[in-house]
Amino acid sequence: NAIVIYDDNEGFKQRLQQDIKWDQTIRDALAHNRFTLFLQEIVPLHVKKNDRKKYELLIRLIDAKGAIISPFHFIDLAKRLHLYAHITQFVLQEGFRLAHELVCDISINITKEDMLCTETSTLLFELLTQYPELKKRITLELVESESLEDSTDVRTFLQNAREKGCLIAIDDFGSGYSNFEYLLRLHVDFIKIDG
Repeated sequence: NAIVIYDDNEGFKQRLQQDIKWDQTIRDALAHNRFTLFLQEIVPLHVKKNDRKKYELLIRLIDAKGAIISPFHFIDLAKRLHLYAHITQFVLQEGFRLAHELVCDISINITKEDMLCTETSTLLFELLTQYPELKKRITLELVESESLEDSTDVRTFLQNAREKGCLIAIDDFGSGYSNFEYLLRLHVDFIKIDG
């Protein structure tokens, strides 16, 4: 009866040091406005003449050396550090500005945390009032990986967003949602099917 003791103190220390480094990187990027948006075009199967372009907004962090960093490296930590709302609010402000300037439609990923954050939802509704020409040109993509529940607060947020002119999409349908009744209750405009 051998006893094996696994000690991962070294691995824990390395992860902690990495988290501290990323914490500083994220806070520095927020303080010095070093986030940027990439526009990924959404191309319809049948393009009609004079159709507006539509883009999904993708957040990127630019570090102190100018390297462009994917959200894969910082989003989860930003959530744990309670910095995620600041990033979403940047995306909303810049996204609306770009949609107005480029005369295009935009699609923005939104999580349950975003919907339940008073500052974020207030900003979204203020932007919809500030840019009335963007009615029906802003799509909110519900990020499925966030274990989105059909709660009263979520339903209220979605109803308000819809009434103010947002379209609603489910991102990566098929990788988790299995309840079609639930899908119908959300009254979505688009479903993005997971490959």
